[in-house]
Amino acid sequence: MYKYLNPTDYSDLEWRQHFDIDNYTKIVLNEKTAQKKILFIGSSKEPAIHRKLLKYFDDINKELLNAVNLCQIFGKDIYLLNVYPHIINNIKPDGFTFSDYKLELNYKAITNLLMGENIYGDKKYGLREIIQNSIDACKTMEETAQTHENFIFQKYEPIIIIALNKEKQSVTILDNGSGMNVEILKKYFLNVGVSYYNSDAYNLQGREYSPIEHYGIGFLSCFMLSDKVEVRTKHIEENKSIKIEGEKNSEYICLTYADKSKTQGTEIVLDYEQFMSIFPNGISEIKSFVEDNFLI
Repeated sequence: MYKYLNPTDYSDLEWRQHFDIDNYTKIVLNEKTAQKKILFIGSSKEPAIHRKLLKYFDDINKELLNAVNLCQIFGKDIYLLNVYPHIINNIKPDGFTFSDYKLELNYKAITNLLMGENIYGDKKYGLREIIQNSIDACKTMEETAQTHENFIFQKYEPIIIIALNKEKQSVTILDNGSGMNVEILKKYFLNVGVSYYNSDAYNLQGREYSPIEHYGIGFLSCFMLSDKVEVRTKHIEENKSIKIEGEKNSEYICLTYADKSKTQGTEIVLDYEQFMSIFPNGISEIKSFVEDNFLI
């Protein structure tokens, strides 16, 4: 079949990675513990194919771990998945030594590289990124509202507000766009370099609107304006809103569900003093910046 199809490029690699696996029986049973393990035996002569196999095994390991963890939450022994959550990799390199070294990225160094003057030239462009995300969310919501039951008797009107509160020491950029659920937050908003609007999850909805979202770095743009960020969001199809809190130099995010519901949309809350230090001329400078970067 491989010769008949004569695949090229990526498809060729997809086929050839499996040719390096020799064993047909890949599930082995530990007689003492009754635990099953997944085993791969073989050899690889090409580093490129071997690297692809390692990535393939990484994906299997993630699926195994997720499956084992998911079964544990059901609370009954009959639902436990007695599978070792890592494959046994016995694929031997042939003609080269190793191809399993990995590039390691330092979170603090990378985030500092991506933020502020290093790429954008000016920290205030973090506000441009946030507003653009709000515009995309509102445009998407505008399309959803045409057939959504919540807007049968009331036309949807998109709103984006920048609220400065000196007393509470906060700056809030809020919109009444489509909002985000946990899946969107985890897979896209908090995942640097991954765009929800370029994903199958969005594209398979068959929408007419093509989001701009070309300014860059998603959630990280918030830290160009404030060391601490709070995001409150509610997806149009969800009953509860979600709050996430993060700090500039930590990759850990706190996520909680809000007790009371709200209308769909997203609020991003920043530190007032840090935000205003980037716009030293105050409201007039913020207004001019928005007008210079967006059609009002």
